[in-house]
This record gives sequence, structure tokens and C-alpha cells, in this order.
Amino acid sequence: MVQRQQALVSPLDDRLRLHLPDGVHDFALLEEAVAFAQEWMRAWLETQARQAGAAQVEVQIDRHDTYAPVGPGWGEQVYLGTELTFTAVGRPSPAA
Repeated sequence: MVQRQQALVSPLDDRLRLHLPDGVHDFALLEEAVAFAQEWMRAWLETQARQAGAAQVEVQIDRHDTYAPVGPGWGEQVYLGTELTFTAVGRPSPAA
């Protein structure tokens, strides 16, 4: 059994917005948003996998930050967003 879900962190004017299956959450710092996503998605995917009949579940996380170069005087690059892909892999329960 494999289940995959994505979460997206996107920049706003003065904060970052995390998009999860339960809605959006705002954060001041990127690492706070990513840590929250990891904790929330791990628990959510484990629950989903167990409801689907998995007995043992492992959740893997793939993170991809996107930046774009900007012109002189503006800094070297600007943050465009982060895509987090969560993959839950589980073995079926012998009782299922």
C-alpha cells in the first residue's frame, strides 16, 4: 500500500502560507511551516494508511525549495515556494 500527498508553502507579503488537506496555515518562518507540515502530514498519512488496512507504515518526505535569481541590488535570489511530497508505505495487516 502506497499513499502520496503534497503540501505547498507559498510566500505572501509578510508571511508564508502552508496548504494542507485540512486548510491553510500561516507562519512567519519557512522552517516553522515545514516542521508543522511534517508533523501534521505524518500523523494524517499514518491514520489514512491504517484505515486502508496497513499494519506497519513508514512516511518518507521529499522537499523541493524554489528560488529565482533577481537583478543587482535586490539580493541574489527570491523565494518562490516549497513543495513537500509525503509518501506513506505500509504492509497490509495479516488480519485484513
